[in-house]
Amino acid sequence: MNRPPPVPERIDDLELGGRGLRIVAELTHGRCGTQWTRLCGTGQLGTVVWFDLPTQRHRP
Repeated sequence: MNRPPPVPERIDDLELGGRGLRIVAELTHGRCGTQWTRLCGTGQLGTVVWFDLPTQRHRP
């Protein structure tokens, strides 16, 4: 099940978390997402974050 990244609209400067997906979304120009998964070994529910990093094409 794919879903858009849960990027918070506003982050308090003193918050300890909540910036990671915003950074990933900025670096990938929105080419990222999250997916629920079961963790190997424990079977607990977890989240996978995927992303596509842009690259520059080298011209000959």
